[in-house]
Amino acid sequence: MNFYVYEHVRRDTGAAFYVGKGRGMRAHKLGASYGRSAHHGNIVKKSGKPFVVVVQRGMSEHGAFCLERERIAYHRSNGTQLVNRTEGGEGASGYVHSPAALERMKARVYGPEMRAKMSAAAKKRISDPEARDKMRAAVGSPEARAKIGVANKGHVHTAETRARISATATGKVHSTETRAKMTASQKARHARRPKKD
Repeated sequence: MNFYVYEHVRRDTGAAFYVGKGRGMRAHKLGASYGRSAHHGNIVKKSGKPFVVVVQRGMSEHGAFCLERERIAYHRSNGTQLVNRTEGGEGASGYVHSPAALERMKARVYGPEMRAKMSAAAKKRISDPEARDKMRAAVGSPEARAKIGVANKGHVHTAETRARISATATGKVHSTETRAKMTASQKARHARRPKKD
């Protein structure tokens, strides 16, 4: 009895444009990664993050499906344009994808083509002068960093945080394998440094 029926309402017109059923934070999750349609996403881009109106809480899944159908029918009978692709009342919570389906989804997200697109987007963002200026501004000006004793870049912890880190590290003994990794890392870092004449 933990399901509810909700509606997404446009900020610009105050009209409902989607009716859904869910539980937990489902009503507040937006975007294609949460199963929202492209039509739904276009409206959100145009009118902003929607208002979430919960019609009724504390329902069984069957009851929520029934009320979802009723609300969709009600809005459409009044001429309201909804982005719902069906009349509602279908689907199942807790659906588990088959291993083959999971592999197909993983290939779409992590496949070579998608990874190449993500890499190109990251390189473009880093090489963009405007983006670099924003990153510099977020870190702070050289003058501001000098005031708090930060050399070039980095973060200064508060005294309380430093004490907590120190207390956590005190008495901690790394394994032989971890110490070997740390030593190798330090040697590699020193090897990369330019030698002074």
